[in-house]
Amino acid sequence: MKREITFPSLKDKHWVYLISFFVIMSLLGLSVVPLLAGFRITLEDLNNIHFPWFISCFCVAFLAICLDAWRLKVLLASHSERLGIGESIKIVLIYAFFSAMTPTSFGGEFSMAYLLTRQKVPSGTAVSSTLTRSLLPLIILLPVFPIATILLPGVLPRRLSHYLRVLALFSVIIIAGLIFLRLERRRFGALLNKKLKGLPEKGIKRFAWRIIGKVWFFYGEVEIAFRDMVTYGWFNNVLIILLTIAHLLTLYSLGPLTAQVFGLHVPYFKGILTLCMVHLIVYITPTPSGSGVAEAVFSVAFGHFIETSGFMVVAFWRFFSEYGRVIMGGLFTVLELKKIGREREETSGTEE
Repeated sequence: MKREITFPSLKDKHWVYLISFFVIMSLLGLSVVPLLAGFRITLEDLNNIHFPWFISCFCVAFLAICLDAWRLKVLLASHSERLGIGESIKIVLIYAFFSAMTPTSFGGEFSMAYLLTRQKVPSGTAVSSTLTRSLLPLIILLPVFPIATILLPGVLPRRLSHYLRVLALFSVIIIAGLIFLRLERRRFGALLNKKLKGLPEKGIKRFAWRIIGKVWFFYGEVEIAFRDMVTYGWFNNVLIILLTIAHLLTLYSLGPLTAQVFGLHVPYFKGILTLCMVHLIVYITPTPSGSGVAEAVFSVAFGHFIETSGFMVVAFWRFFSEYGRVIMGGLFTVLELKKIGREREETSGTEE
């Protein structure tokens, strides 16, 4: 019998482990990294808050959530599936919570696909829409660094310029690899099937080829998702891409805006470019929400701009860009788990 993918119960001990790990890693990221960057940890800077900028950060953070939810709504509408903006916001926030509870930022995809199927969206559409929504920002971000390195070298933060150039080279290699797989997918697929059939029962060679097989399967799912996107029509495709770019720019603008909360100035374009790099690294960082890595890159890149209130700027930036969404997502997750629990009790009572 095929096992149904669902959420664990509220009584499941795994929640304690996941949330504890997230809290510990977040506190370490917020305390240790600023200390290593030379920032002093103090609450005195709270007296220097500029409340108009503080409120602006709240509004921009909420706008980023709404743009993400609207993008999900458009993706589903392209499949003739209707989803209210309220439900879209709830699903996006629960996605943020699950992404924060798992290593890398891809843990939320399962929760989003599951919640969409609970909204009577067919499983194929749910998976396709979830993959498109998650991978489209990555595809948009990959060319940013080669272009910026070649055309705008002066915009790169000096302390991170070498790392950005390495990331640019890495991005070019990934793009070239994707183009090669797209052009040679039939030949590579036939070769892979041949290799998988003739593998030994045990050994490193078998393990390596099985990993390649799983990656190839995932690539096939991604290709199907974007092939579906092509069928949406040019208007929906343009709207989805514009919403994705608007969501990313809104999210990245929280870095420079948070500095303004404490009367500090971070160059806007340099801030956007650096936070593009942070986002790309967080995709693959094996810590919850990129804790530690995100703070480190932000502190190194903007240290000389925010030195006087560095700890508070980093803490508020993480709250507006990540932890606020995670907290709200956690509340919605509890409500959803209670709802699922009641449904299970009603179903078991009916069967009896």
